[in-house]
Order: sequence, then C-alpha cells, then structure tokens
Amino acid sequence: MSAVKEWFGVYNIIFKHVRETYGMKELDQYIKYIADEANSDISEQMRGKPVRVSAEWFAGNFTKDGADFDLSEPDGKAEIAMRHCAAYDYMEHSTNPYDKPDDYYCDCCKKLNEQICANAGITLDIADADKKGKCRWTFSKEDK
Repeated sequence: MSAVKEWFGVYNIIFKHVRETYGMKELDQYIKYIADEANSDISEQMRGKPVRVSAEWFAGNFTKDGADFDLSEPDGKAEIAMRHCAAYDYMEHSTNPYDKPDDYYCDCCKKLNEQICANAGITLDIADADKKGKCRWTFSKEDK
C-alpha cells in the first residue's frame, strides 16, 4: 500500500465494480487476495515484531497522506485514534464523481488491513468507524 492520495479513488472504483458486478462475496475474496498476495511484503515486515511496529508502519502512511490521528500504546497494545482520515476526505472533496466513497469503503479498508495484520500474526481491530473519516485501530498480539 502506498501513500498516494489518487489511489484511494482507484480502490473505491475497483471495489464498487467488483461488488456491483459479482457481489459482496467476490469482493471479500478479492480483498483477501489483495491482503494475502499484493501486500504480503507488508505482513512479512511486521511478522514477529511488537505490535508497535505495525502501528508505526500504518501511522507513517497516514502522516504522508495528511491524516490527523493519535498513536498510543495502552495496556500492551498499540492504538491509532483516527480523527481525520485523509483517504475519506480526499474522496469526499474530489471533483471526480467516481471517487465519491460509498458506505462499504470503510468496511473494505477494515477487511483489507485486518487481514494484512492477521497474516503477520497480529490482531487488528478497526472499530468505531463513523464512515466519515473517524475510527480507532487497535493492534494486539497473543503471547505464546
């Protein structure tokens, strides 16, 4: 995943096309494929490392994109409290009508990034999404 704002609209168009043409089940399979194959290098970078490393990787991209968030480490976890999602804001204010985010865009983000982390042995829970640019990412890992 790259920190390039124009990609947000591209993802949105692809997700919408797959969903409308093939249905949600196929979209979910496509998102899993993107996480498992196209983003396997990201999972590999995070594997075996403290959850802070994963949170910092995402925070780095969020910073490049111009997001507004807090990064903290409560109770052995890492958390990103997103106040202003740059992806959502870009699409909301884009002059390209195809960029306009649908309600499922945040769900796709959640599924994709949770799977990327799962592939690294990290649990990511993206919650409290208002589907307008605010959400909370909590990274955790079971000690074995």
